[in-house]
Amino acid sequence: MAQAWANTFVPRELNAHYFFYLPEFTFAKVLLSKNTNEDTLKSMDVLADLEQFSRKTNNCLILIPVLALQAIVLEKQGEIHASLNKMEEAVSLCKSGGNIRLLIDLLPELEGVLHRMPEETKKVGCIHKLLEIKPQKVSGETLIETQPVSTEMDPLSMREIEVLKHLAQGLRNKEIAEKLFIAPDTVKKQGAQQIAQ
Repeated sequence: MAQAWANTFVPRELNAHYFFYLPEFTFAKVLLSKNTNEDTLKSMDVLADLEQFSRKTNNCLILIPVLALQAIVLEKQGEIHASLNKMEEAVSLCKSGGNIRLLIDLLPELEGVLHRMPEETKKVGCIHKLLEIKPQKVSGETLIETQPVSTEMDPLSMREIEVLKHLAQGLRNKEIAEKLFIAPDTVKKQGAQQIAQ
């Protein structure tokens, strides 16, 4: 399904926005999953645009996973030094903003890059936490065991937990907003961010 979507997706001109998610990032990931040289090059172009956009808009929530994905691709292409540079920048941004959750979805692919990092860098809190997480394969799907780092991650706020509970019950954003006396856009933003993390 993801590849069918990617075949019809047309990246748009990136403009400033207040959300953390851009479909172009998913598009880049789908292109990479095809594992062809042409799709990899196209993905790197999309990622370069996303990197430039996130730097221009100072959006670390986009920049961190973009840098990590670039590091993964560069490592697969044998460009180890460039890969490590991208990963070190992503890690430094995580460290300053506490955004380790942005890297967890990419962890199975990031393991090679993380293990290549210098030993002194591996001791940095963010990388140390990521290296403690053990991805597990269950019937073809990768599950991430986050228990070892859960106490060190930024905890969810009570409001975020409430939003997630209501989402799990199948309530719509408008219904949740009415129950919690908040704006529907707040529900959408909090719920989407926590699901992504």
